[in-house]
Amino acid sequence: MMKYFTKRWNLYKGKKRLNLLKNEVTGLYVNQELFAFLQNLTNLLKSKDEKLYYLQFCKKTILQIRRFPDRNHYEAFKEEYDLFFSAIRKEQQQYNPIRWIDAELEFLQTAFIGKTPTSEPIDEKPRRDWMTTAEMEQRLGTSKMALRRRMAEGMPFTKLGNQLRFDPNLVDAWLLAQN
Repeated sequence: MMKYFTKRWNLYKGKKRLNLLKNEVTGLYVNQELFAFLQNLTNLLKSKDEKLYYLQFCKKTILQIRRFPDRNHYEAFKEEYDLFFSAIRKEQQQYNPIRWIDAELEFLQTAFIGKTPTSEPIDEKPRRDWMTTAEMEQRLGTSKMALRRRMAEGMPFTKLGNQLRFDPNLVDAWLLAQN
């Protein structure tokens, strides 16, 4: 299952990735399976910021959407499901995905405090972290109008001359605050 997810994950960007992740998380109603998925997801992600963003999204999804088997399938096999859920009731409580995500987020946020990258030389000229409007549209998987709407809602940007630039770290922080 994770191999299929990883293949689709690498093909998708932006909102499609979030929909894929939402569908995957809501389909995992056994907490132990959800734990394994979340661990594989964090291993799949490269940067700390990506891990923070997608784990926050998973937490939001878990809190807002009830994870339960397909209703028709449940009705067809109600007795088996009820037996299964009563057998794993203690296990479901022990493996609390929200506690796991909170612990992982806390670790990610504190693990890098006080650490400065020693491999990068400090230079006097500014780094090119800023993204153009087209790059930000592609990164978020949105249209120009949707990007303008987000800017009107308060998404951070800077105007350099007559061009708009976006700091991806500030945009990510703003997006997390919106969720």
